[in-house]
Amino acid sequence: MSKLQWYFNRLRAMNLPEVGWRLQQKHLQGQEKKLFGKRDVAVTAYLFDSRLQSLRFDSDHVGLNFRNIAFHLNTDIHILGGYDYHIYKERWSAGFQTDKEWGTDFSYSLSYKQKDEIGDARTNWELNRHFQFALLAKAYYATGEDKYAKELEGLFLDWNKKNPFLHGISWTSVMEVAIRCIQWTLALAFLRKKGYTANGALLMDMENGIKNMASYIAQHYSRYSSANNHLLVEATAIAYAGFAFGNEVWIQLAIRILDEELMKQNYKDGVNMEMALHYQTFGMEAYALVMHLMRCYGTMIPESWKRLMEKQCEFVACSMVNETKACEFGDNDEGKILDLEGGEICHYRYLFQLCSLVLGKRYESFEHLSETISWLYSEAEIETLKQLPLWTPSQSRTFEEGGYTFLRSKNGKVVIGIDHAPLGFGSIAAHGHADALSFQLYVDGNCILGDPGTYIYHCNIQKRDEYRRSCNHNTVWSMNQEQSQMMGAFLWGKKADTKLLKSDLTENQDSLLAECVWQNGNKHSRSFCFNKADKLVIEDDMAATTDSYATLVLHPACQVKVENGKAVINQDICKGCGRCIGACAFDAIENQNWNANEILGRKMAEYSQAVCDGRPTFHISLVRDISPNCDCHGENDAPILPDVGIFASFDPVALDQACVDACLHATPMPNSQLSDNLADPHWHHHHDNFLDSNPNVRWKETLEHAEKIGLGTREYELIQMK
Repeated sequence: MSKLQWYFNRLRAMNLPEVGWRLQQKHLQGQEKKLFGKRDVAVTAYLFDSRLQSLRFDSDHVGLNFRNIAFHLNTDIHILGGYDYHIYKERWSAGFQTDKEWGTDFSYSLSYKQKDEIGDARTNWELNRHFQFALLAKAYYATGEDKYAKELEGLFLDWNKKNPFLHGISWTSVMEVAIRCIQWTLALAFLRKKGYTANGALLMDMENGIKNMASYIAQHYSRYSSANNHLLVEATAIAYAGFAFGNEVWIQLAIRILDEELMKQNYKDGVNMEMALHYQTFGMEAYALVMHLMRCYGTMIPESWKRLMEKQCEFVACSMVNETKACEFGDNDEGKILDLEGGEICHYRYLFQLCSLVLGKRYESFEHLSETISWLYSEAEIETLKQLPLWTPSQSRTFEEGGYTFLRSKNGKVVIGIDHAPLGFGSIAAHGHADALSFQLYVDGNCILGDPGTYIYHCNIQKRDEYRRSCNHNTVWSMNQEQSQMMGAFLWGKKADTKLLKSDLTENQDSLLAECVWQNGNKHSRSFCFNKADKLVIEDDMAATTDSYATLVLHPACQVKVENGKAVINQDICKGCGRCIGACAFDAIENQNWNANEILGRKMAEYSQAVCDGRPTFHISLVRDISPNCDCHGENDAPILPDVGIFASFDPVALDQACVDACLHATPMPNSQLSDNLADPHWHHHHDNFLDSNPNVRWKETLEHAEKIGLGTREYELIQMK
C-alpha cells in the first residue's frame, strides 16, 4: 500500500471535528519546531513553561509504600522480543531487528512506520520507557548502596545527551513520553525519600524533565480516533505529575479524561472495545493506578469507575485458564505502566492483585505477590485483602455486548474461548484481528488449539498482516478472502459484521450460535455444543456470494521451550503437528525425537478419530496427482505415480489401506522423484513406492495406530465399478 493511499484511508476514518483538532495540533507542532527543531535542548535543561516554576515535588504524594521490606534487587528490564537489555542499555536509538540506528531527526518529521531497514519502533520504545530508572532508584532506596544511584545518574545523563527534546525515536509517541514521565516520577520520589544529595543537579534536572513532559502530554494527549489505550496511559501520567506536584489543574484534567473515556472505550458488560485482552488489562492498569492515587490522597473515586472495573475484572477472570494464562484474542504487546519488580513479569497476576486492592474484592489468590504491589500497599492492607473470598469463574459465561463466550467443564479442566465480537475499537479497529467466530481450546492449562498472537508492529507489514489474517485463526477461510479489509498495520477498512444469535448455557450443556457477514457478503454461521466434560461439537454453515470453497482452519498450539539459547520442542506437551518447524525459516527449532514422523502419523489418526467419533461418516478419496510430499509443501515436485482412480467407503482406515495398496502396485512415473531414486545405483530399495520416494514417510504406523484405537479396520473388499 502506497503512503498516499494510507493517508487517504486514514482521513476517511476521521470526522470533521477530528480534522480540525489535527490541524490545530499541526499548528502547535509548527511552533515547537521553530523553538526546538534546530536546537539540541535536553528536556531537563530548563522549564519550557515558566508558570510551572512554583510547583514543588512531594515524594509522599506518588502512592508509594516506603515501608516495604519485600523487595528484590533486579534492575534488568524485559524488552519485547527477549532482547538482552545489557547489550542495548545505552543504545537508545537501536533498531533492534537490524542492529541499525534510528536517526536524530525532529520527531514530527521522523518516519518510523514500516521501516524494515531499521526495525520495529515498538521494541525501541520499550527501552526508552525507562523502567530501569525506577528500578535503580528503588534499589538505592532499599539498600542505600551508591552503585545503584551512580548507574542511574550515568544512564540519565547519557540519555539526555543523546535524546534532545522532540528529536529521535523516543519522542515520536505521546504515550511513550507518558510512561517515561511516570518512571521519572517514581525514581525521583525514591531518591528524595532516601535523602540522595550526591548530585543535586540530577534531582533538579529530573524534576524539570517531569514538569516539561507532563506539560507536553497535557497539550498533545490523544483524541478522537486515536483516543484508545494511549489516552488512558497519558491521563495516568498527568495524574501522577499532578499529585506529585500538587497541581490541581493536572489532577482534574486526568480525572475528566478518564471519566469521559470510561464508557467510550468499554461495553457495559466489562469488555473493552479494543477487542484485545492485553490492551484491556493495560487500560485497566491505568484506571487502577489513578484510583490508587485518588484513594491515597482523599480524592473521591466515582462509583461508575468501581462498578465497571468490577465487571472488567470478571471478564478477564472468565478468560483466564489459570493464574498466568488466558484466552487472548487480538494484539498483545506486553505493555505495562508500572514495574518495580524487573525482568519478565505476569501482567495478569499483577493487574488482578492491583485491582483487588483498589476495589476491595479478591480476584487473585495472592499466593505469589507481585513486588510492585508491595511498593503500593502495606503488608497489613494486603493481609486483610487475602482474607476475603476469592472470586472465580465457576461456570460458563457469555458477554453478549462485548462479544465473547467462555465455556468451562464442570471440573474446570477444559476452557473454550469463543469470539463473536466486533472487529475492534472505533473506525480504525487497530488491535483487532480478522478472527470472527474463532475459538481457543485449553485442557488442564495446556493450549490445544491456540491463537497466533502478535509478531511485529511497525515493520514487515506482510508479517504483521499474516498474524491478523482469518486463515491463521481457528475459524473458516474462503479462497484467500479475508473477513475484514486490512488497510495498514493498525487500520481496517470494510469490516465483518458479527452477531450472537443464541446462547444457552446450562448446568449440563452449553450451546451457542453466531454468524458473521464478511466484507464481500459471504455469511458464515457457526454453532458450538459442549457437554461440559469432554465433547465439543462445532457445526459450520457457509453461504457465499460467488462460487467458492471454504476451508476449516484449526491451529494446534506449538509447544517450544528455550534451552541454552536454542528453541527446543517440549516433548511433554507437543501435539505432533510440526507447525513450529514449518514456520521457522532459520532452522532455529530443534526436534530431539528420532521417531517424530511416527508420532505425527499416530497423532493424525487420533485427530481423525476425534472428528469421526460418535457420528455417521462417509469418505471419498481421489487418488490422483500423487505428489512426493504433502500438499501443504509449496515446493512440491511432479507426481510420482499415475492417477489411480476414486475410492469410497464408510470405513476411513479400510479406505486408506485400499488406496495405499493400489499405489504400491502402480508403476512409477518417469522423471519423477521416485523414478530418479530407483535409477540411482546407490539407492537402497524399499520395494515400497512411498518409502522409495521419501524414506521418512511412515504410512504403516498411521494405519496400524488407527486400527488399534478403533477408527476402523485395515481389512477390506475391493469392489470395482466401471
